[in-house]
Amino acid sequence: MDPAPRYATATVVAAALAGGVALTPDEGWTLPLLAGIAVVSFVGAALVLADPAPFRERRDSPNWAAGAFAGAATFGTLALLIGAGSSDNIASGVLGLVLAWTGFAAGVVHERA
Repeated sequence: MDPAPRYATATVVAAALAGGVALTPDEGWTLPLLAGIAVVSFVGAALVLADPAPFRERRDSPNWAAGAFAGAATFGTLALLIGAGSSDNIASGVLGLVLAWTGFAAGVVHERA
């Protein structure tokens, strides 16, 4: 994908995630958390859109590494969501999930380069 549409799409993804968190009734979000969600999700989306083929490939056998990563990312996100304060903190959970998936996307892109 060309850079201009890739970055435009990544911007829409980042704005949707950060805006969605800001619109939740949760009082736990702060501006640094929203900025972190926006920046990290922008980078993750741009990485995936740069070469989406590995994320679309079908395999004959289960991809155990991706399954284990998804499980660990979900567990870590829930731990951040619950443990970030005395009440649920959706922003912390979303930031944790975005960080995990961006790291996964960066690893896939790096491995294919």
